[in-house]
Amino acid sequence: LLTPVILLVDHKFSSAEQSLVRTAIMWFVAGIPFSVIHACLSALLSYPVEGISWNPLRDNSYFVFYVMGSWQTFFAVVGVLQASRYYNRYLRSDLKLERVEKTLIEARLNALRLQLEPHFLFNAMNAISSEVSTNPKLARDMIEDLGVLLRQSLDCKDRTEITLAQELALLEHYLSIQRVRFADRLEIRMEIEPATLTTMVPPMLLQPLVENAIRHGIERRM
Repeated sequence: LLTPVILLVDHKFSSAEQSLVRTAIMWFVAGIPFSVIHACLSALLSYPVEGISWNPLRDNSYFVFYVMGSWQTFFAVVGVLQASRYYNRYLRSDLKLERVEKTLIEARLNALRLQLEPHFLFNAMNAISSEVSTNPKLARDMIEDLGVLLRQSLDCKDRTEITLAQELALLEHYLSIQRVRFADRLEIRMEIEPATLTTMVPPMLLQPLVENAIRHGIERRM
């Protein structure tokens, strides 16, 4: 009968941040009237049963026994409530930490993307300028690939994940420009499991890997 009252008091005091010591003192003080009231209710409810000879209303010496039992019951209920509350706080703090870590990873990816795009644009524009006079059609095709790549990368800028198929489409436009730069020096082979094409990955995940492979693998070699 007193459980709703305990829940109400717990809800009222839990709305304000308090130290563990103050919470313990508050519940210790509140436990005294609760224990007395609970002992009286127990005595009244069990009084009609004549077989209960240890009822405080029949024998006053049992009143302390009833109060102590009520006190233990009260703190058992309060202990379960507090344990549940601290466990929920732990879960919420753990969830907040995961969100912070995710935000940090996204920030690092965006910073990496901002560092890579100017470098890539510089190389792409150099490759296009070298073909403008000798092969205008090829230069136009490269500009078209570059435009598609930039437009799609902007579309993915505010997204944290895209499918692997979309990432490979971005990579293909990048490779089209690199094929012109290196011609026969560059050989590209892709081996992709079809089941992985729907896997979600961060945007521009493969481009820096391929760019580093080209830059450090063949760009400085004759």
